[in-house]
Amino acid sequence: MAETLGIVASILQLVDAALKAREYTLNFFQAPQAQKTLVSEMKDLHALLEELHKRIAHDKTSRSSSMLQQMGHPLGEFKLMMEGCTKKLQPAAGSISKRLTWTLWEKKEAKEYLDKFEQFKSLLNLWLSMDIWDMEQQHHGIILQSVDSMQRAIGDTLSEQQRQMDTNHNAVLGSMDNITALIGQQQGTLTSIAGKMSEQLNSEESMKITEWLELENGCSQIPVSRGGNLGPERHCGVMGFRVLAKLSLHPWL
Repeated sequence: MAETLGIVASILQLVDAALKAREYTLNFFQAPQAQKTLVSEMKDLHALLEELHKRIAHDKTSRSSSMLQQMGHPLGEFKLMMEGCTKKLQPAAGSISKRLTWTLWEKKEAKEYLDKFEQFKSLLNLWLSMDIWDMEQQHHGIILQSVDSMQRAIGDTLSEQQRQMDTNHNAVLGSMDNITALIGQQQGTLTSIAGKMSEQLNSEESMKITEWLELENGCSQIPVSRGGNLGPERHCGVMGFRVLAKLSLHPWL
C-alpha cells in the first residue's frame, strides 16, 4: 500500500507542475486547441488522483491489497509518461519565443498524450467505482456501530444488575431489621410471661405450704387444770411442738 500511495503522490506532483503551464495557454491565443484540451484533461485527472490517494491512505485493512498491487504497473507507466509530458509543458526560461516552444508540438504528439490521458482517466474512474472502497468503509462502519451498540447494551445490563442488587440488598436489610425488632418484642413478651408465671408459682407454692402447715402442724386450745386453776392450754402437732420448744414455750407447763 505504501508503494502505491507513493506513486500516486508523485503523479499528483507532476500534474500540479504541468497545470502551472495553463496560464501560458490561456494568455496566448496561438496555443493549439489540442494543447488546451490536454491541460483540461489534466485538471480532471488531478481530481481523480486526489480521490484515489485519499482512499488508499484511509484503507486500514488488507481487503484491497490485491487490487492495490494490480494498480502498481499502470500507475508506474503513467508516471513515466507524465514526467515526459511535464518537461514539454514547462516553459523554458528566457525569451518569449523559448517560453512558447511547448505550444509548437506536433498535432500527432499532442493527440497521443490526449489519448493516454483519456485512457488513464477511464482506468481511474473504474478503480474508484469498484465497491472495495465503499464496502470497506461500510463494513468498518457496521463494526463500529455493532461495537458501540454492544458496549451500550453491556453498560445498561450492568447498571440494571447493580440497581437490582442494591434493591435486593436494601430489601434484605429491611427484612433483617424487621426480624430483629420482632425477635426483641417476642423476647420481651416471653420475659414478661416467665416473670408472671414465676410470681404465680411462688404465690401458689406459698399458699400450699401455708395450708399444709396449718393442717399438719396447726395448734388448738383446750381447757386444762394447772394447780387447780383452769386455763387454756395449746395442743400442737409435732411441728408445733418443735416450734414452741424452740421458743421455750413448753406445752406441758
